[in-house]
Amino acid sequence: MCNDFFRESECQEFCDSRKTIVVKDSGNKQEYRVTNNNGKEICKIRVDGCLIKESERCDYLILSCEDKSAFFVELQQFEIKRGTKMVNFKDVKKIK
Repeated sequence: MCNDFFRESECQEFCDSRKTIVVKDSGNKQEYRVTNNNGKEICKIRVDGCLIKESERCDYLILSCEDKSAFFVELQQFEIKRGTKMVNFKDVKKIK
């Protein structure tokens, strides 16, 4: 899952095995934390305005490389219905 596309992307903030991953936007007090107890490789990718530049999208993509898991993170507080629209699965195909 964490292929060279993500490891070398200009939108990648890090790809390593740090214990705590913090996702936070400047100017927003919302924060999302992930604890990496197993020391697995995790990549934090900026989505909105970087990986996907057109229209409004979720803020970050957190990839658990060994588990092949992806977590889409949106930090704004608003209706859940609107938030799910920001995770557009057509975009997942674009970044494969």
